[in-house]
Amino acid sequence: MHRRLACAALVGAVFLSAALALARGRAAYAIPLCPVGQIVKTADPALSAPSPTYAGNTITSSGGSWSSCGVTISGFYAEWLRDGSVISGPSWVAGSPGSFRYVAQAADVGRKVTSAVLPCNAEGCYGSYATSSNAVVPVSAPPPPPPPPPPPPPPPSPPPPTQLYFDEGFDYSVTDESGNLLSRQSMDNLRDGSYEISPYGGNAGVYSESAARPVLDSITGATSSISLGVSGRRCYTIDKHRTAHDSLTRVVVWKFHHKVHWCATYPVIDANLLTVDSFFSDVDPLFQVDWDDHGTGWWYTWRGSPTGGHYSRRQGQIDNCIFKWGCIGTHYPQIELWVNGNGAWAAK
Repeated sequence: MHRRLACAALVGAVFLSAALALARGRAAYAIPLCPVGQIVKTADPALSAPSPTYAGNTITSSGGSWSSCGVTISGFYAEWLRDGSVISGPSWVAGSPGSFRYVAQAADVGRKVTSAVLPCNAEGCYGSYATSSNAVVPVSAPPPPPPPPPPPPPPPSPPPPTQLYFDEGFDYSVTDESGNLLSRQSMDNLRDGSYEISPYGGNAGVYSESAARPVLDSITGATSSISLGVSGRRCYTIDKHRTAHDSLTRVVVWKFHHKVHWCATYPVIDANLLTVDSFFSDVDPLFQVDWDDHGTGWWYTWRGSPTGGHYSRRQGQIDNCIFKWGCIGTHYPQIELWVNGNGAWAAK
């Protein structure tokens, strides 16, 4: 009896070991639970497009959602259809089904545009094309807006504006660091468009444009490597102005000023004390100032110093206004100024 029980136990152990070995073998080498190469659709392609869609707009189709049993999808065929008839494709696209595009045509207006996808792998292709779950119906573009109405007839011609002639001038002063006046220079009735240049911070000369260019290049450091300076701190003020006169009466009808104040210990300008201003003065009642502080400015390198020189340009606007007719003439005076750390300056 004991011998039979031992034999039965031995046989059971052998079968149990075999079953465990078979289970381990199945775990190590999984057998697919689907036919190898079978492609299964989990979602249809879907379209997206602007709303409304016009001819020339782009319609985008997704590739849908797919699975492939044991074999990677190698690519897919893509088609576009109009009311169920193919109008583009089939086109082969490598890789898993992804988005693809179509540009709506005039012939698509009022028709249903859909897409279709057919994925394939090494074992074959899906049974049939999968059509997009939605359709896009392009519409006609709206008509252009009507043309604007014709402009009203022009008002009666105003009388001619006041005729002006211009000249220029400047006021320049130098003080020490305590504010004591060291020198001053004033010049008026200079030719319109002239340059005034003080090469080393002393009295300025008057130059034509052609004669001014080499001197201006010199004081801004463009061509010269030699400059003169004074020891100690100095402060400088240059007020360059442009004056308008009535051509008949010769009286001043306005002045436009561009004024720069700077202090320097040769050759460096104190950037915190630099001020740039512009304004009108002596304005005749027939003129109206619209603005007087439009312009720009920047530092430029002079003799190796990052704050050796400063350039500024200021422009004003003033209107010639006559009772009944309103403002019938506009002037835009403009002045440029270059100032340096040794007191040199130039104006135009």
